[in-house]
Amino acid sequence: MKNSYKFISLIEILTVVSIFARDLPDLPSKDPILKQFEVDKFNKVIRPYDRKYNTSSEIIAEGITNLRLECHATYPVQWIYTGNGKPIINTDISYSSALSTTANRNGDINQYVASIFLGPLEEQHTGRYQCSRTDYITSKPNLYVYVPGRNLFTSLQGKTIKINSDVIFAAIPCSVSNPNVQVSLYKLHGERLIRPVTTSDDAIVYDARKGFRINLKKVEDPEGRYICTARYNDLIIDVEYTITSTIPSKSPPPENYEEFKQRPEETCKGESCKQCDTHTDCPPMMNCYTDYKCRDPCTENIRCGIASMCRVIDHRPECYCPPGYVGDPTKECLHITRERLQRYP
Repeated sequence: MKNSYKFISLIEILTVVSIFARDLPDLPSKDPILKQFEVDKFNKVIRPYDRKYNTSSEIIAEGITNLRLECHATYPVQWIYTGNGKPIINTDISYSSALSTTANRNGDINQYVASIFLGPLEEQHTGRYQCSRTDYITSKPNLYVYVPGRNLFTSLQGKTIKINSDVIFAAIPCSVSNPNVQVSLYKLHGERLIRPVTTSDDAIVYDARKGFRINLKKVEDPEGRYICTARYNDLIIDVEYTITSTIPSKSPPPENYEEFKQRPEETCKGESCKQCDTHTDCPPMMNCYTDYKCRDPCTENIRCGIASMCRVIDHRPECYCPPGYVGDPTKECLHITRERLQRYP
């Protein structure tokens, strides 16, 4: 009798769970699947594009004008870009009833497709494209895309890198648009270019995706002007960066500090008002605007769709649907119900 009671209780529990599950979307089981296509200017597929380099997570987009990246998953996903370039991307999230009836070779049913159109391709499109859930950020899967060109670097815009005594590592972001480019780092010493003087072999490490990573404790006199030099065939391109220290002020704020913070911008002139030259001079959740001020693009100039939300990741603003919603976040997010999923275009 005792065993029978346990068996009945288990059946009751499973019944209750199944009733609640009717109104919930299917839970994810496998990682999303990434696909790449060469497309025309109207985003129509020409052919699958699968030119791998080194590993399955890198491709070289060479000899094509436009590229479309797709992420197929059993739950809503989106694309996120990270890198030193400045591509303009918008994720198109759709629900496919055709895919819902066709299982992939792993036995999973891919209901959602997140796609982005890259084109016309330029070196600034070089970077990591990450397929993430829409309800929270996930790091995998991702695809690194190289777009070779005559600039060699992902970006030719140098910058000033500010450090203080607490900083151990500094990044000089001279990433390249072609993994076969050879890159060297020099430092200006008067009128001469010299190699930075280091105390160990691992003081300066280079990554084609990120640039140079400098251990400031292992470099003699780390402050100064640095030159990244890229060489490929008959091309030689230089980009200059500056590393300088900043000393925080320990003086007390002025008596009219609150008034100073609220003063009209037109009363502030000159270099003292300048906060930034590029986006990377601002905090990761802000962008640099034409008046050299750091602002939140979500409140400044980004408009998302109905019921959607906005966030900024590494200076890139993006609209997304909150948990429990699906759709195109640039237009409208719809609450997930089983009936709506069947009707969702």
